[in-house]
Amino acid sequence: MYFNRAFALLCTTLLFGSSLAFGANSLKVVSVSGAPGSDVTVEITASSDQNFAGAEFDVLFDATKLQIKETAKGADAAGLDPTALSEDDITAANTSGKLVVSMIDITLSNPVQAGTDKKLFVLTFTIATGASGEISVSLDQASLSDVSGMDITVTVTNGTVTVGSQEPEGNKLSIKDATGRPGSDVAVKILATSDTDIVGLNFDLLFDITKLQVKTVVNGADSTGFTLVGADSASISNANAKGKLAISQIDLTLSNPVPAGKDKELLVVTFTIAADASGDISLTLTNATLADSTAKEIEVELVDGTITVSTLSPGDVNGNGSVDIFDLLALLKVLGGSTPASAASDVNASGATDIFDLLALLKVLSGK
Repeated sequence: MYFNRAFALLCTTLLFGSSLAFGANSLKVVSVSGAPGSDVTVEITASSDQNFAGAEFDVLFDATKLQIKETAKGADAAGLDPTALSEDDITAANTSGKLVVSMIDITLSNPVQAGTDKKLFVLTFTIATGASGEISVSLDQASLSDVSGMDITVTVTNGTVTVGSQEPEGNKLSIKDATGRPGSDVAVKILATSDTDIVGLNFDLLFDITKLQVKTVVNGADSTGFTLVGADSASISNANAKGKLAISQIDLTLSNPVPAGKDKELLVVTFTIAADASGDISLTLTNATLADSTAKEIEVELVDGTITVSTLSPGDVNGNGSVDIFDLLALLKVLGGSTPASAASDVNASGATDIFDLLALLKVLSGK
């Protein structure tokens, strides 16, 4: 996982770091606060008296209290790649409590500039519902590399996630907006925000059958223990005829509720977008109820969503009307986290932008 310093040492010093008066080289975990069941963003910053083109460190945390949800490069590290860690890397880290991070400016043309508190790396943690007090987030095996590949010795300042009392979030069902291409499939997520555990729910999802057809319906990442009603082929066929998908989900064992917290993923509905569809397609929630662990009904606010139909060709990541080598560079920026994903970056139409889209784009560019 650590980047190859030998490669960096073979590169000449195309850029030279500037000296600053402070003379300190350090990495710091910025402490934050959050409520049980909520997500918190933890930044790792760097201070250096010279430009640096690489960084590596291990992030250590208590996996019984924190779980990594996602990672991204910091605002001051746009030129450092790769930072898009795989799902397997994050899963392993959430088991071991250690995330191994390696970042390098492979072009030696976009180093992190000398200065203090440069935003280097960002982690989004989900705090366990039963967590409390201060949770340590620390760094180990940390170093920076200058533009010639030489190590820069650093000091480390560790941080904490301070867990306060559970703040009421209100109770809300919402549709997460999505983007897709005409004729392609798009995954739409139904999310719940609640100040109590949820053991059951039902709702109707309304959609335009002239522009959308339901393909599949599955439990979301936070409702895997629920029994799902309304996802069988007969129900989907009925929904595609009427424009209304009727869903019920229940924890029959009462042992796998959706935990209290913000934006818990309840359901994933995959739609096929009509070939002639364009613009924004509305999705509407209605007739919704939630039930807490005592089977008491919870009043819930409903937030509708939109599928935006993109006319960009698959692989035209930079949107210039053609697919070429510049789209490959644009896709690398998406995978690195410096540019948001889009329908055009989902080259293989899988519903997500990942390394397989890079392979698909390479095939397009090679004419295969």
